[in-house]
Order: sequence, then C-alpha cells, then structure tokens
Amino acid sequence: LRTGATLSLSSTWDEWLIFALKPLFAALDRLLKTPSFANWFFERTKTYENVQQTLRNIYTNPDRVDEELVMDILRPADDPGAIDVFVSTLTGDPGRSPREMVSTIRPDIKVGVIWGIEDKFTPCFGPVGRYFADLSETDPERFQFERVNGGHVLHDDVPETSQPWLEKSLQWVFVPRGTK
Repeated sequence: LRTGATLSLSSTWDEWLIFALKPLFAALDRLLKTPSFANWFFERTKTYENVQQTLRNIYTNPDRVDEELVMDILRPADDPGAIDVFVSTLTGDPGRSPREMVSTIRPDIKVGVIWGIEDKFTPCFGPVGRYFADLSETDPERFQFERVNGGHVLHDDVPETSQPWLEKSLQWVFVPRGTK
C-alpha cells in the first residue's frame, strides 16, 4: 500500500517498521488485485459505520464528523467504477516522495507546510514531518513548517487554526526572499 522506504544505518524506527511491513503490504496489494477479494473488501469498507469511525480517527474535533460529511464520502462509492478507483488508490503508484518533489521546486519558490500534531495517518514526527522541520531550520527564508493541534484534515478539522496560518503564510510567500 504505497510504502516505499529507502533505509540506511541511520534510519529511524518508523522507517524500519515500514520496511518490516513491506511483505504484508505486498500481499494485500496482490489480494486487492483479485476481483473477488477486492469486491469483498470494498463492500465491507464502504459502510456508514466504517466511514464514520475512520473519519473520527482522522478528525480531532468529533463535531466536524457529521452525517453530511460521512455521506459526502460514501456517495461516490456507489458510482460505476468506484471499486476500480478504490483498488487503484490502495495499490497504485504512490508517485514521487516529498524529497523528490521538493528537489524539483525552483529555488525562488517558498514552501509552507502546516501539520497536525495528532495526525495518525502521516505522523508529524515521522520521517516526512522531520524532513520538512529540518528544511525550515536549514533554510527558513524558503521553507516554513509548523506543527499545530489537529489531525489529518486541518482545513476542515480545525479551520480556526488552519485559516489564520494560511493567511499568515500567504503574506510570507509574497514577500521577496531576503526582505522582511
């Protein structure tokens, strides 16, 4: 399930854990490419209760997980081809890593990242979060990284935190480098 990891002797525990789980993810990838298993798994995943519980694990503000949100997530699951999208999302090419993407950004472009401290899907203290934190320390005129209270979907989970951060970051982005 999209779990590439390049390891070295200085790798952290979470990177080793990803590496150790690779055979399990590879087996699940193979199973999901079997139509009967994929259909069985999809039918059990797209239930109201499952989606609601998953969202409650993603969001830190339980009031934001209402019936409208759950139904907005569920509605496309009944569209033709939905199972193909589901399987492709779980088994498809994960694309470039954040390190690879950052290396392609022109040096005159500023990058701001906000990350939820309570994000359970991509922990802010994991390898990618640490990478962005390091960038903001080594080149603070170009990279800005801030950990805030919230989960994975900050703009919807804690808009009272993410909106002011976005406004502040947009002001920062449009100030030329080397000026204040």
